[in-house]
Amino acid sequence: MIDETQRADIRRWGGYAVVGNDALAVFSDPVYSHTGPAYGLNSLTLAQKLDNLTDAEELTLVTRYLTPLADLEAGLLGSADNMDTQAAGPWIANPRELAERTRLYNRWRRDMCAFLGFPPGPALGASGITLVRC
Repeated sequence: MIDETQRADIRRWGGYAVVGNDALAVFSDPVYSHTGPAYGLNSLTLAQKLDNLTDAEELTLVTRYLTPLADLEAGLLGSADNMDTQAAGPWIANPRELAERTRLYNRWRRDMCAFLGFPPGPALGASGITLVRC
C-alpha cells in the first residue's frame, strides 16, 4: 500500500500542488486522467488510481520511479555542494552538472506520470508547444 509520504512525493514529483487535510479534496482534486489511448479510458483522481494499483504496479512504481526519483532529487541538492568550486587539484567541475541532473530528474518525473496515466502537472510545465494569444 502506498503510504502518505509516497503519495505526497508522487503529487510533488508529478508537478501537482498539495491537497492538505481537506477530506473533500479527493473529490475536488484537479488531478484527473485524460480519456483516450495515451492516458487510459478512466476518469479517476490520482488518489483513486493509487488506491487501486495492483501489487505488480505498486512494486514497479516504488522500485522504478519513487526510489530513483528520491536519489535523483538528492543528487540535485548535493550538486550545490560544489557550486562554489570550479577546480580543485586535478578535479574540474562539470559546468553543465546542474542542468543535466535537472533534465534527467524531470524526465523521470514525466515518465512516472505516463506510467500512472496522468499528464504532468503545472509545476512540471507543458511537455509540448504552448501557444499564447496576445
